[in-house]
Amino acid sequence: MDKIRKSIMLMLTEKCNLRCTYCYEDHCKNGSMDFVTAVAILQEELTEAIANGACIRIEFFGGEILLNFELLKQIYEYIEETYPELDVLYAFTTNGTLFGEKEKVWFSERKDKFVCTLSLDGTPEMHDRTRKTINQTGSWNLIDISFFLKNWPDCIAKMTVDLENLPYLSEGVQYLEKCGFRCKATFASGIDWQLQKSRDILVRELEKLAEYYIEHKNQPLCNMLDMNPADVLYEIDEEYRFCGAGCCKHCYDLSGKWYPCQGLSPLAVGDAGVAFEKESFEDFHFSMDQPDSCGHCKWLLLCPTCYASNYKETGNIECNSREMCEINKLCMLTSSYIHYMRLEEKMESETLTEEEARILAGVLMIQEEIPEELGMTKEI
Repeated sequence: MDKIRKSIMLMLTEKCNLRCTYCYEDHCKNGSMDFVTAVAILQEELTEAIANGACIRIEFFGGEILLNFELLKQIYEYIEETYPELDVLYAFTTNGTLFGEKEKVWFSERKDKFVCTLSLDGTPEMHDRTRKTINQTGSWNLIDISFFLKNWPDCIAKMTVDLENLPYLSEGVQYLEKCGFRCKATFASGIDWQLQKSRDILVRELEKLAEYYIEHKNQPLCNMLDMNPADVLYEIDEEYRFCGAGCCKHCYDLSGKWYPCQGLSPLAVGDAGVAFEKESFEDFHFSMDQPDSCGHCKWLLLCPTCYASNYKETGNIECNSREMCEINKLCMLTSSYIHYMRLEEKMESETLTEEEARILAGVLMIQEEIPEELGMTKEI
């Protein structure tokens, strides 16, 4: 039987040395977690994990985690010394600008224990437009790109796309992947996408990405296009969640208070974050009684639903905003087209496997129905 997998996110600090234009953490009070608080959290969570035989992922998040680097080191040593029998993987998200020699040596010596996510917004020019220092200068040149790729060949580049960089979406994804990163491209939440004006730009960039992935058929799809069209054929479970927020993922703020994820903490949603209690969110499922609930959507299993974004934009974790719903459907169309083109050669020359036949059936359903829903005159 597979082990239970559980992720514990510790928000080490609210402090950050950058001022990104799209940052959703807009309720910062500049505090930091202390070791006593961290130990209290870990004692409860890890004791339960041992009892359940769970595999544990400890995620370090901020703010910028290196502004509380000493606590990160303390937590790591505490877990390794106190729970040697526990299967633990560590992960961290960083802007990469504060890695001096001391930090590089420490992480290099433990690189096999860590998964690294580096925030990079595409090309250096794109990155410097959105990820600025306190002095409003670009931050690309503060990052030792080679250090991250050398120590983590599968390093994730978290690329956030906003309106300013939307015209360069395809260029940014291709640049990061050619550098050697795994591109986790996502759309900024909580902004006005002005789709009446920007939709044509988005469609153009998605078409460019489709051409790129069709030409490079062995290249894994970036996060926003990494969908399995066959999923539309399966029945939707009311208790389905796109991510593990609240169930297999627990997030703790500076004071040790529990949240389903960092996006539903007060750092992201202000005082509204206190409305989420552990027991109620662990019971969360899509309500079929609410007419606007995403639970009614036939595309739910393909949709990269973010409950925090939903809450911030619509006030309801179960309901996506109209603009993000349209953006996600355009991504579904693009992904399905890439899958079709990657299967086309095999369709002509040999028999499809059972799974490939399901993918094709899902593709045809998506390509037939989503354009009509979006009022499109042609498919992507």
